[in-house]
Order: sequence, then structure tokens, then C-alpha cells
Amino acid sequence: MHKKTKAFTLIEIIMAIILLAIIAATIGIFITQQMQSVVWSKQYTEALNLARLDMEVANNTPFASLAVGTTTNNTYDSAFNVVRIISTPYSYLTNSLKLIEVHVRLVGSGTDLVALYNYKVDTVTIGS
Repeated sequence: MHKKTKAFTLIEIIMAIILLAIIAATIGIFITQQMQSVVWSKQYTEALNLARLDMEVANNTPFASLAVGTTTNNTYDSAFNVVRIISTPYSYLTNSLKLIEVHVRLVGSGTDLVALYNYKVDTVTIGS
């Protein structure tokens, strides 16, 4: 008489391996997405801080010293280009109003991570 031993069959082992592979793939995808989110969040935060810093510099620059045109620099951080655009949005207010735009992009990218806009007024006179 043969004694029957309890053991896993080959099909049960293969099914367990497939199930573990599916679970591991799902966890791997979740971890990868979380890591990408952390990297993007870090880049966005750095870009926003650089944009705020450059806007603050522009706001503290005297009105007459803000030359109309575009300047690009990456002196703050080598991973980003900070583009500052000074323009006069209305032709009849060229001497009293300037638009300041600050765009932050990854080096080599034309897509803005952050864009800030602000108007700077020279002098406001109300009445005569």
C-alpha cells in the first residue's frame, strides 16, 4: 500500500509564481510612478522658487533700469534657464508701465515649468 504524501503539484507552483509576478509588477509600477512624482515635484518647487527670486529682483530694480527685452540666465542653477521678458504692453503707456514675465525651463527644453507675470508702474498721478 502506497502512502499518499501531501505536496504541491507543478501547476499549483506555476500558478503561485504567476500570481507573485503580477503582484510584484503592480507594486513596481506603483513605486515607479511615486518616484516620478517626487522628481517632478522637486523640479517644480525649485523652478517656482527660482521664478519668485528672479521676479523679486526685477521688482526691486528701479523702473528706469528695467530695459525692454529678453534676458536668459542659468546662474541660479545649472539645471534651469530663467528667462525674463520686459515689455510695454500698451504703446500709450511706454513711459509708465512695464510687463515683467519670468519663465523657468529645464535646460534644453522649450517648455515652461513655471511662468510668473507682473506689472511695474513708474509713477501714478491722480488728478491734475
